[in-house]
Amino acid sequence: MEGLYRVPGNRAHVEALFNKLAEEPNLDIRSLDIPVNAVATALKDFLAKRLPPSIPTELMGEVERVY
Repeated sequence: MEGLYRVPGNRAHVEALFNKLAEEPNLDIRSLDIPVNAVATALKDFLAKRLPPSIPTELMGEVERVY
């Protein structure tokens, strides 16, 4: 779908998806009535907020100073 990651999904749909996945980790998301843009937004949120940062926080000052 063109613009999949540029057009954000509805926040209520994204939160509903996270809640359903918390209840049932093996959930088949195709069974839900959630638009594909909300699924893409949930994936972006997961990668941005739920994984540890690539550069540890205590090293960010040094990286910013060098670059």
